[in-house]
Amino acid sequence: MEMRLGYSEADERSSQDERFRQRLQLDHGFNDHYAARIVWQGDKRKGDHFEHDSVTLDNRFQFLKSAKRGWDFGARANYQLKDGDKKADKIGGGLYERIPFDNYELRMNQLLSHEVGEASVSGLNAEARFQLTRKTNHNLRFGLESFHDFGNLKTLSGYDNQSHTFGPVIKGSLPYNLSFETGYRTGLSDAAPDHNFKFFMSRSF
Repeated sequence: MEMRLGYSEADERSSQDERFRQRLQLDHGFNDHYAARIVWQGDKRKGDHFEHDSVTLDNRFQFLKSAKRGWDFGARANYQLKDGDKKADKIGGGLYERIPFDNYELRMNQLLSHEVGEASVSGLNAEARFQLTRKTNHNLRFGLESFHDFGNLKTLSGYDNQSHTFGPVIKGSLPYNLSFETGYRTGLSDAAPDHNFKFFMSRSF
């Protein structure tokens, strides 16, 4: 079970300015190779009330494990059902990798999605995410991460019209099977929010 909170600031005319997002995830591993996750998301934009945004069913498949192969590799497939006035829905998929070496760990995600149904727009949307962390002696990991949202691949219109962010991240373990992750990313491109803050809390059982 995981709770995620996010907040962003941008140009006051941007839809990302003073935006607050909340995400609740319930995740279950059925075996060593397959896990399913239900995700509820809420969203509050500047001047509006906090509202239900979407429900997502996410399926994850693990093909390689670091214990045997030296790195983790898997894929995911999902369907996102958006709330009535926030259509269109989305189908998505992607790849994820985790590569450990000594005290370091590199995580990568490549994501694709396509809008379907009411108010949908043709074309694939692409994202890429990278995170490099180093383990300390106190069950903490410090590092850097970058998120890159390229938008619709049919209408690519230059780096500054896409969302590219970069910044530090801290993650670690807590008592009672709890873990956390927090970070800050600054916008690198004109279309990206200037400031992004996040805090994740999860518990395994």
